[in-house]
Amino acid sequence: MILSSTINKRNIFLYLGLIVLFLTLSLTLNQIQVSNFIYTGYLFNYENEFVKRGFIGEIIRLSGKPASFELVTQIGAISLILTTIVFFSISFYGFRNNLTETGAVLFILTLLTSSATLQHFYLEIGRFDVFNFFLALLCIWISFRVKSNIKYILILTLCSISILIHEAAFLMYIPMVMGFVLYNTTTKKQIFYLISTCLLLVTLTWAVSTLGMVKKQNFEQHYLELISQYSNGHIDKGSVAVLHVTDWSKEMTASLMLLLNSESIVEHKRLLLYLGFFVLLFSIITLQDFKQNAFNRKHLILIFAISPLTLYPFGIDYYRWWSLAINNLLVSAALLSMYNTSFKQNLIQIFYRNQVLIILLAITSALNGPIGVNMAFQRF
Repeated sequence: MILSSTINKRNIFLYLGLIVLFLTLSLTLNQIQVSNFIYTGYLFNYENEFVKRGFIGEIIRLSGKPASFELVTQIGAISLILTTIVFFSISFYGFRNNLTETGAVLFILTLLTSSATLQHFYLEIGRFDVFNFFLALLCIWISFRVKSNIKYILILTLCSISILIHEAAFLMYIPMVMGFVLYNTTTKKQIFYLISTCLLLVTLTWAVSTLGMVKKQNFEQHYLELISQYSNGHIDKGSVAVLHVTDWSKEMTASLMLLLNSESIVEHKRLLLYLGFFVLLFSIITLQDFKQNAFNRKHLILIFAISPLTLYPFGIDYYRWWSLAINNLLVSAALLSMYNTSFKQNLIQIFYRNQVLIILLAITSALNGPIGVNMAFQRF
């Protein structure tokens, strides 16, 4: 082993400082700015009709403030700060009594520096994914903390808001949330409430996806109206086009065909080595825990966490799906560690025994930078 099983308390602050330095460099080296595609999403609202992804824009409209690029940039900056605080809180709270154990520090290092976690959210500053991530964490917190059955109403409400923000949240985060809810479900009545919640969310997702298209204008009229209303040069045609898709089978076919082109294959090969590390690591974690505790609900959480990969047929943001899946896996492991001591101890031991793999992951994350949206990595 390169590192001993324990760490001197004085060195903990050194490692923390290195992580902060790493994230600061990530912010400096990568172009951190709200993209035109992301900004345009804030312009959708319910003023003329109900449209999908219009919830955030409607809140801005009701506030009386114009959805300027400067305002959205400010929202993005605030969300970036909150995301950083949330990740540090998740990382350290569950392992606050284990900070002298090398395995715990290596897990924290992986969660905070991975190309798929904070770095990706920094790159995608302002994207609705981060708001739905916050809502998912709040739902998970409720599933643990609220003991009465009112928690199902609260979780249904928050997940519904999440779907109104972006309908793909149904596959991005809600399966992970339901995994945690199932983990905390103990009675047949609660199972009934859980199934009912899931069915209602399926119905809402279908309704938002199909009824949330712009009907009163065609694409050109809608685009030109936004251009005249917000003449700031930041309106993205592709973002507007999302609200005018009428043939989903055609869109899915185009997405799958793009997946098979030469450029996409090259990008996936670049991603393969990095993904291989994570697949190996979480296979070891799951198998080790499975040997000791047999298959149980916490393993379902880890399976549900990779649900963003089911979005492959629906959109060309392939690398974004992978980033969200890895992020969900790491965050789920951190949250499980807060409430399941045996899982946490297994996690610490596995990260310690596989320290070379973890160090290689950290180096790869530093060199490659964040996982992108339409390309595997932003830096190399």
